[in-house]
Amino acid sequence: MLTSYTWQFPQESTLKKQTVGAQYFYGVNIGNAWQISACPSWTFDRDTRQLTFPLGIGLNKMVVFPKRNKPLMVGVELWGYPAQDDTLGPVWLLRINIIPIAPIPWQKKVQKEMMDAATAAMRPPPRF
Repeated sequence: MLTSYTWQFPQESTLKKQTVGAQYFYGVNIGNAWQISACPSWTFDRDTRQLTFPLGIGLNKMVVFPKRNKPLMVGVELWGYPAQDDTLGPVWLLRINIIPIAPIPWQKKVQKEMMDAATAAMRPPPRF
């Protein structure tokens, strides 16, 4: 969960605004490069004591373009906002995701260290 806290500066203003926000996220792999996931953002206005907490679900697919050999996560999420006091707020939100997947820069180093550790563990102990 990612969190944030915002406030208005300077505090002498007649309109004071303080909000707490966070983004929860989850992902469940269901096989064949498909994933059920979502990452809705919620907010709490400290002045009006109003909580906006969407419930979300999404479906993603990992695809690879043959010519470029670069993976992409393509998906769609649907967020529903339960009953709230604010009549101007959204009821539903549809989010389309196109996420490029970058390689992990340290992956080869970690793999080498793991192989070295596994090789060292399989060696017989020295005899004295």
